[in-house]
Amino acid sequence: MLKENLAEKHVLIVGEGSLLDEGIAQILTQESDLFVSRATYSDELAFVNMVNGDQPDVILVCESGALNTKLIIDLVSSQIPLMGLIIIIRLNNNVIEMFAKPINVAGRPASRPRHIVAKTRSDLLEVLRREHHVR
Repeated sequence: MLKENLAEKHVLIVGEGSLLDEGIAQILTQESDLFVSRATYSDELAFVNMVNGDQPDVILVCESGALNTKLIIDLVSSQIPLMGLIIIIRLNNNVIEMFAKPINVAGRPASRPRHIVAKTRSDLLEVLRREHHVR
């Protein structure tokens, strides 16, 4: 469930510890009222434990290199009671994919991603504002 107080909304940025991860964290921290934390993806169990412990409103995945975003979507959809949204940022084509409250139907993720072209930091912030009424 999303928190009503904007300052309490939590975005967890999951990545490989890249410059992309750091840049997105800095943009969200400086230009929104969100609580932003970062995590380097290491393995499935650590990821599930981290998300269950932190319970973020938004999981933002920076896809670059070997990070398997399909696996992350599957893990969240099947094992974690997601309270909000998954956003995947793909560096190679400037596309943001959003999965709102993924659910499983017959053992498969049923949510379809929405593709939004994001070329600037304003585009990313607009996605969060539109979806979560962030200032």
